[in-house]
Amino acid sequence: MQPRPQNRATHNSFRGDEYGGVAESGPAYGENRGGGFAGGSTGYGNYASDRRSDRGFFEKAGDEVASWFGDEDAERRREMDHRGRGPSNYTRSDERILEDCCDRLTEDRRVDARNITVTVEGGEVTLDGTVDNRMQKRRAEDCVHDLSGVGHVQNNLRLKEHAEDRDTDSTKGSLA
Repeated sequence: MQPRPQNRATHNSFRGDEYGGVAESGPAYGENRGGGFAGGSTGYGNYASDRRSDRGFFEKAGDEVASWFGDEDAERRREMDHRGRGPSNYTRSDERILEDCCDRLTEDRRVDARNITVTVEGGEVTLDGTVDNRMQKRRAEDCVHDLSGVGHVQNNLRLKEHAEDRDTDSTKGSLA
């Protein structure tokens, strides 16, 4: 077994190494893992990893623990992740939140937002309409969830095939 380089933080407990030892293969902490929630841009639910400034949960948690043990690089990354708090009397207007929600849904190439209606009231975002599949439904919610000023997202999106089935069932019942 080769000695571990001193300048490379591996965080084996978060990587899933079976016995907590040094893994002989695989990327080191902070290197491209190619997919999943912690790195890459595949799959749903990881909109935050598509933005360069945000990191995944396990990366942040790993840095949190490493900083407890004196890892200065981890401490620096933790400080970069921190977002300040605004003034106590500031509330973001619903119009600004609505505009950001619409921009975010428009920019995301994995969501077809043509049949989505967005409303904002008191910081609560409501998504209505239809999408093609569950991935788009979840992704639309993820797109708007972390925007500044959003307190809650009510996802009322329906899948197109289920919405069409429900419409035909209700018309059959009314004709009989």
